[in-house]
Amino acid sequence: MGCLGLRATWVSVRPGMHRMASRSVGRTGMGCCCILLLAACVFGPCYLGSQGTRGISIRCRSHSKPEDVPPAKRERMLQRPRDTFRRHNGHKKRKNKDLYFGNWPLVPSASRKLERDPKLGHWRARLKKERSPKDLLKSFRYALRRGEVDASVVSCAMQNCGYHRWWETLLKIHEAQEQRNITRSALQSRIFLIAMASCLKDHTLADAILAERREQGLQLGKSVWEAMPTPTTEFDFNPAISGAWSLCIAVGPEALEWAKQIFAWSETVPITKDSISYGSYLSALESCGQHGEVDALLRDLFGSGDTSAHPVLLGDLVNLAGTSYDSRRADRIWKMLVNRFGAKPNCICYVAYAKANLLSARPAAVVRILDRMTAAGLGYGNAHAALLYLQSLLLVCHSSPTTARRSALNKFLRASDSLDVAGWSYRMRSEWKELLSRSTQLVAKLSSTLTLHDILVLDNARRLSVMANWPNYAAGSKYLPRRSAKRPTSQSNE
Repeated sequence: MGCLGLRATWVSVRPGMHRMASRSVGRTGMGCCCILLLAACVFGPCYLGSQGTRGISIRCRSHSKPEDVPPAKRERMLQRPRDTFRRHNGHKKRKNKDLYFGNWPLVPSASRKLERDPKLGHWRARLKKERSPKDLLKSFRYALRRGEVDASVVSCAMQNCGYHRWWETLLKIHEAQEQRNITRSALQSRIFLIAMASCLKDHTLADAILAERREQGLQLGKSVWEAMPTPTTEFDFNPAISGAWSLCIAVGPEALEWAKQIFAWSETVPITKDSISYGSYLSALESCGQHGEVDALLRDLFGSGDTSAHPVLLGDLVNLAGTSYDSRRADRIWKMLVNRFGAKPNCICYVAYAKANLLSARPAAVVRILDRMTAAGLGYGNAHAALLYLQSLLLVCHSSPTTARRSALNKFLRASDSLDVAGWSYRMRSEWKELLSRSTQLVAKLSSTLTLHDILVLDNARRLSVMANWPNYAAGSKYLPRRSAKRPTSQSNE
């Protein structure tokens, strides 16, 4: 495939993996329609062309039932375009018969025999449902004492750790597997890589702790990759490289060299990289700040006009730009993929774009973006969209409480009376209640005593945005920058 000359530099990343079965991935004939259910602003793997020459594949997961997956991830998976799925897994006799959620091959004969003991199904089910690291370890160790643990049981334990970001528990399970000499399957290796990647995205931790874990995760990920069984089909090959690149995304710039080594090696393999693989690689480059290379690859993939970008790729790349506090980059990605390459943004994309601007202290842009979402026929989005909208209106009005802005905030408050928040999480309901209280207080008094840090309610604003380190400005200070996300130089107006 010769993408941008990267084929030329080959690094021996995987000894013993150059004996590969040649197999190309065909076109998918499925339509590109979305299942527009509830959405969340948590993003996962990338998917590229809707009708491209690169086939469609899904990373193998042991959790195939929606009820086994955390709500945010479940909602995000349910909004993916249908042609990124292998087949639906709803029950024919139930209302969910057309549910697309699983990841089976297009034809049963294309998949390898599952590497798991059917007699251990009760352990797999039990470990999937544990909701605390203590209980998970207790159940896992009990299964070990009974001698009823294989790679599939370890996989379920590791995946649950990844979903809940239980890093220390994940490492304890890995250590127990090594001590007991339990064989690690290819599927379990991929699950381990993705679980580590998920744990390394825990931004509630101090930067020093995260940096230490990322270094540890990178070294452990490399060792898992080196020991991974040789893939012989695209059903093994593509999930393997996607899983490794997922870890690279979580680690960041320190993993750039490894990500490129894997890509160079993959170019020597006579198996076609699918859309998820390319999306994961693009995200890895984006997370490492390789913007020029990402743009060039996007032009290479979509420049001909034969295929259009999937909304999940758009959301992933915009989200990564946001976490880098680069709203200009988010704007560029949006314009390139939507205006030039035909991506059709869904609710998740708009929320990611809005969040990227809030992180960079551009609440007025957040309001415009979410207004465009409504104008595009997507309604008022989801809980995340409503929270972002009210937080941003509150910031804009607090910085410069003009009559027009106070009127806009008041209008939204009246409209929000009919909003049903019963299905929201406890944290979201608490944030919504606090935002309503602060907004009501602000519109009630022109010279409000509320300061900037009083009105930073959402975690994305209070702790993660550039505003978290700003002086504690008083209402009416006009502290919001027109464009830049850099910290203002003026002093506090407390």
